[in-house]
Amino acid sequence: MRAGGDDPDNFVRDGIDWFHMNSAIYDAHDNSLLISSRENFVVKLDYETGAIRWLLGDTSKHWYVNYQSLRALALRVTEGKAPIGQHTLSVAPNRELIMFNNGMASLNPPLGAPAGENRSYSTPSRYAIDETARTAREVWTWDANRELLSNVCSSAYEGAAGQYLVAYAALDEYTLARLIAVDSAGQVAFDYAYPTTACNTVFIAQPLPLEDLRLH
Repeated sequence: MRAGGDDPDNFVRDGIDWFHMNSAIYDAHDNSLLISSRENFVVKLDYETGAIRWLLGDTSKHWYVNYQSLRALALRVTEGKAPIGQHTLSVAPNRELIMFNNGMASLNPPLGAPAGENRSYSTPSRYAIDETARTAREVWTWDANRELLSNVCSSAYEGAAGQYLVAYAALDEYTLARLIAVDSAGQVAFDYAYPTTACNTVFIAQPLPLEDLRLH
C-alpha cells in the first residue's frame, strides 16, 4: 500500500478485527493462495512471493473507496453481484471460484468509513475470473427467491458437477439452520432444517463422495 502511495495506518489497525480471515485454500494449479477476508474482499496471493494478484469484493467499502493502491488490484465484476462477507472458498475443476455469499457489510470499518452494502438475502455464488482482462463474472447463483439470509458462517460446495450442498448456518435471526442440495438449474434435491443458536449446529457442511468410501 505504501508503494502505491497510500498510508495503511487506518486500514491495518492493531487490536481491531479489520481483516477477519474465515477461509484460506491453496491452489496447486497456479501455486496461489485464495483467502477470504469477511471485512473486505477475496484476495489471491502468489504462494512464493506473497504478491497480491487480485482482489474481489464490494467496491463501496472502505478498502476500495479510500485506497488507490487497492483499487488498482481490484477485479471488475461484469455480471452478477460481488462477494460480500463471504465464506468457504473452493475451486471447481474448471478453475471457477465457488463461495457462500453472505451479504453482510463490514462490521469494523474505521469511524466514518463506508461499511459497504447490506443485502437482505444470501446465496451460493460461482465466479469465472479472467486475470488478463481483470474481470469476474458470477456465472451461477441460487437466490431461493431472495428469502434466505444467513449473514454469518455458512458454506457452499460443489459435489458432483453442477450439484451443490449449501449450508445456511444462521437463518431467522440465528435460530434456524438449513442444509439444501440444489443443482445448477435450481432444482432442490433435499432441504433439511435444524434449530440452532448462532452457528452452533451447522457452521459449514461439505459433500462426501460415498463412491470413494472403502470399508475394511
